[in-house]
Amino acid sequence: MLLRFSVRNFHSFREVQTLDLCAVASCKERLEENTALTFGGRTRALKSAVIYGANASGKTNLFVAARLFRALVCQSFPLDAFIPVAPFLFDADSRTKPTEMEAVFTIGDIRYRYGFSATREAFLKEWLYATSADTNRTRTLFLRDGSSETPVIDVGASFPKDANVLVERTRPSVPFLSVCAQFAIKEAESIVSYLINNLLWISWDKDLHDGARYTMDCLANGREVEPIETFIRQTDPAIQRIELQDLGTSDATDVSPSKRKRLCFLPPYGTEVLPIEKFCSLGTLKSIQLAGPIFHALKTGATLFVDELDARLHPILSKAIIELFNSAQTNPNCAQIIFTTHDTNLLSASVMSASGEKERLLRRDQIYFIERDAAFASHLYSLIEFKRQGNGVRKDASYEKDYLAGLYGAIPYLGAFNLRKKAP
Repeated sequence: MLLRFSVRNFHSFREVQTLDLCAVASCKERLEENTALTFGGRTRALKSAVIYGANASGKTNLFVAARLFRALVCQSFPLDAFIPVAPFLFDADSRTKPTEMEAVFTIGDIRYRYGFSATREAFLKEWLYATSADTNRTRTLFLRDGSSETPVIDVGASFPKDANVLVERTRPSVPFLSVCAQFAIKEAESIVSYLINNLLWISWDKDLHDGARYTMDCLANGREVEPIETFIRQTDPAIQRIELQDLGTSDATDVSPSKRKRLCFLPPYGTEVLPIEKFCSLGTLKSIQLAGPIFHALKTGATLFVDELDARLHPILSKAIIELFNSAQTNPNCAQIIFTTHDTNLLSASVMSASGEKERLLRRDQIYFIERDAAFASHLYSLIEFKRQGNGVRKDASYEKDYLAGLYGAIPYLGAFNLRKKAP
C-alpha cells in the first residue's frame, strides 16, 4: 500500500508537501472500515483520500508529480532526452534548484522508502531504504550522490553484490533503481513491478478511446468482466450488454486487443449493438472509463488516482465508488483510491455502521485541502491537522458548511466578480 508521497520544487509546489496515507492514531472514526493494516500489522493505512481546493490550486499538479515519479523509474527515455522535471517558476531561486520526490510504500511485510533529487540534466541524489516488519530494522540498499564532479553510488551490504557492477553503467540521467531492475536485481525488479502495476491513473478529460482504454483492455482479456458490466448497467439502465466490436486486423505485434475494437452496447429489446460513443451520455462514458481501473484495483489491491472524480458523475454515484473502497467486503485486498473533487456533498455524506448508526463517510485524516499562497506556491494539509485559534476540528463539526464558508481555506476568493466595463 502507498503510505506517503512527497514532492518539492515541482510546478506549483515550492516547499516539501506530503500526502500522508497513514491513519492518524487519534482519529477513531470508522477505523475498521476506512483503514487497513499493512506492514505486518504495524501500520494502518487509509483506503481512500479526497483532495479539495480551488481551481488552479495545485490538485492536478500533485497527481502529475506522482505520475512522473513512476514514469522516471519505469519508462525508458532517449539518450539525449532531458529529465522532464519542472521546478517552481515563481521565484528565481527555485528555478535553479532540483526537483525532489519520495514515496513510502509496502510490498508484503517490507516498507520501502525511495526518492530522488533531479534537475533536467541529472539525478543528483537517489536513495532506497527497506524496513522489515519482523525486526523493524532499516537497511540502506543504496545511496547516490551525483552533485559533485565525481558521482558516487554506495551500494549497501544488504543489497545484492551484483549491483556494484552496475554503478559504472548508470548514466547521470537514469535512476540507479531502473538500471538494477533492468539487470534483474530481484529487489529492484519487485519495486519497479509495484510502481508499474499498483499505481493507476484516471483523468476525466480524455476521450473515450483513450480514457476507456483500460476498461476495454479488461474486457478484451476477460478480466473483471462481470463487475464491470454490472457497474455500467447500474449507471445506465439502457445498456443491456457490453460488447467489443472488431475494427479489423492489424499486423503490428505491439497493438493491444482493445485498439482493434470498438466499444458497443446492446439496448433493451434490441437485436443490434450500437457504438457507445454515439448513443450514450458523457456521464455513461465517464462510468465506463472508471469501471476497468476501479475493479482491477479492487481485485489486485492497487492504488488508483482519479482527477476530478465528480466530473460528469452524480454525487450518489461518487459516494458509492468511495464506499466500494472503504468496505472490507468489496475491498478485501486493501486497494486505495485518491481523488480530487469539487463535490462538497461528500464532506457531509453519511453511511450506516454495522450497528445501524449513522457515521461520516470520510474520516478527518482522509480529507485534504490544497491552497496557494500569495507567492503562488501550493500547500497541502489535512482536515485533522487544521487548527483554528489553537483548536483542531471536532469529528461532529459541519465539514461541508464550514468549508464553503472559508473556515478551512482552499476555496476561490472572487471579490465582487463584476465583469461589466466601467463607464468612461
